[in-house]
Parts: sequence; structure tokens; C-alpha cells
Amino acid sequence: MGFCSLHATHVHLLYTNMTMHDALTARFTDADEIKDVAMYGCSGGVSGFIWYSENEKFFDEYEDEIYDYLNDCGMSMKDFVHSGSTISSLKNDMVWAVVECWCQAQGTVNEMEAEALAA
Repeated sequence: MGFCSLHATHVHLLYTNMTMHDALTARFTDADEIKDVAMYGCSGGVSGFIWYSENEKFFDEYEDEIYDYLNDCGMSMKDFVHSGSTISSLKNDMVWAVVECWCQAQGTVNEMEAEALAA
């Protein structure tokens, strides 16, 4: 069974008692997928981050780390609030932003490691 075929509940169980970074590292093991998320974002559908329910669970598990990570990326909650925002949409948008920023950073790390190995 591939990771992408895991049910969202099982994916969430993998995240229990992990840091957000550990959870994202466990989820994103394919360098090509990391590049795709970094380049195109989550809106096209990223397994484990598709449904509001998945993203709300992830947000609730890592809320403090999400705020810190967004701050490190130069963003805050106010950047995601707009007319018609709901708690669910706010959590979803912040989780997507964190996942996208993390994939961008991880993509850079992967490239640097590949260059170092090639040297």
C-alpha cells in the first residue's frame, strides 16, 4: 500500500506526537512531489491536505508551530482573513501556506544536498 492510498485518519495518526517538521518530513518523501507543491501549491490536491477536515486536524495538532512558521515566512493570521472567511477556511489556508513554504524550503535543501553530493 502506497502512502497516497492511506486514509486521512491513518495519516493523522502518523502525525501524533511529532513536531510539525517531523510530520511534514514523514509525509513528503518524494522530491518530485516536493518540487510540485513548491511550484504549484496545494490547490491542485495534495494527499493528506485536500479536505478541510484533514487540514483542521493538522492545524489543531500544530497550531503554535504553524503560527511560528508563518511568522518566520513573513506572514501572520491577518494575511489569511478576508471577507467570507470561516474558521475552517482560515485553518485550511494557513495549513496550505505552511505546507507550500515548507516544500519550498525543503526543495532548496534537497537541491543543495544534491549539489554537495555531485561535487
